Amino acid sequence: LMYASSYLGTLAGGAGLGIVLAHYGMRTTLLTQVALLLAIMMLPLFLRERPGERLLPWSAGRAMGTSSTSSAPSLATLFTRLGRAFTLRSTLLAAILALTVKIGMGVSLAIGVVCFIQELGWSQLEYTNATGGGAVVLGLAGSVAGGFIADRLGARRLAIATTIALGLLWIGFASVRPMWEHKWVVLTFIYLQEVFASTLSVSLFALFMGISWPAVAATQFTAYMALMNLSNTLGTWIAGRLTGELTLAQVFSVIGMLQVSLVLILLLIDPHQTRRELSRKEAEPG
Repeated sequence: LMYASSYLGTLAGGAGLGIVLAHYGMRTTLLTQVALLLAIMMLPLFLRERPGERLLPWSAGRAMGTSSTSSAPSLATLFTRLGRAFTLRSTLLAAILALTVKIGMGVSLAIGVVCFIQELGWSQLEYTNATGGGAVVLGLAGSVAGGFIADRLGARRLAIATTIALGLLWIGFASVRPMWEHKWVVLTFIYLQEVFASTLSVSLFALFMGISWPAVAATQFTAYMALMNLSNTLGTWIAGRLTGELTLAQVFSVIGMLQVSLVLILLLIDPHQTRRELSRKEAEPG
């Protein structure tokens, strides 16, 4: 639901600010955006998680909640535990997966502008409507459905299925290069890509949450998210190199094969290894 909300915000913000821009200009649009960001900032600033909780350091009330026994007493302890968390095979493989799983998507999004606008002759408006309208709605739907499916079937199973589906989609799109002139073929590709990508992201969120050691779960999960963002950036960087050497169809084939190969990493990840091994070790003296 959290990830789906980002799609909903993209849809509402894009449409709403687009109307403001069309009627009142860039200055008013930027001021509106700043006002919205300030309003969003008020939510965590003035939200009380528990009755009687102190809102600000100088306001009435009292600090609520106590530090759990697993909280790191110092920064050195935090980094020590984080290092231990990444000594397991599954946590290391998860880090490699996070660093590579978004490369294909980064490449696809980067070459999409070249593919659809420059090579196929789409207008900027057509491209924006295709990637920002129906695709966002389907991404939202994929996010919500992915969360429920992950709870039902397991995050790793869903990640394997969507990784294969996304890879085969890119390979299939490359294999029908002569049909790219038909807009329905390209639109089908764009929509399916968004559904598979959003569902894959949600399944990976669940997988990385499950594999994180509770003692440093917030920091470890953040590390996985940072690696996924870096993966997307790497894909964008790689796209420029690939398009200089290969045709667009060949690029889609390459990223499709890369995506499918990541299933090998997923198969070697044990989602329960961290809690099974580190939780026991944490209780041991020293």
